[in-house]
Amino acid sequence: MKEAREKRETAKEKLANGVDLGKVRKAKKRSAATNAENSFEAVAREWHTKFTADQ
Repeated sequence: MKEAREKRETAKEKLANGVDLGKVRKAKKRSAATNAENSFEAVAREWHTKFTADQ
């Protein structure tokens, strides 16, 4: 409960300062998706698929 109240207060402060919480949330999602696409695992899988399919 305490954590939820703290999050609510933080959100209220951001709204009062003109921060668009929807845009912030969308930016975080885009950042997470970009990070996942550029992870070592993703790049390695792409490389493996490209170079083992030719053989």
